[in-house]
Amino acid sequence: MPFIKVNIIKNVLSAEEKPQIIEEITDVFARMKGEGFAEGTWVAINELDEGNWGEGGSVVKLENISDSARD
Repeated sequence: MPFIKVNIIKNVLSAEEKPQIIEEITDVFARMKGEGFAEGTWVAINELDEGNWGEGGSVVKLENISDSARD
């Protein structure tokens, strides 16, 4: 069964949003492969500290992420 890793900068997702993300990712696999597939689907949220994430050769910090990307 799948093991899905979600890498995200720490503090982008709230405590309330994390279960929702896990549920919705699992639901995608269940829709594609059948409801029985959901039971064996693992989702792990890996929160990275600021300064440990880069895009386009530059370090990305939470303050530099646009509001629209966080909503």
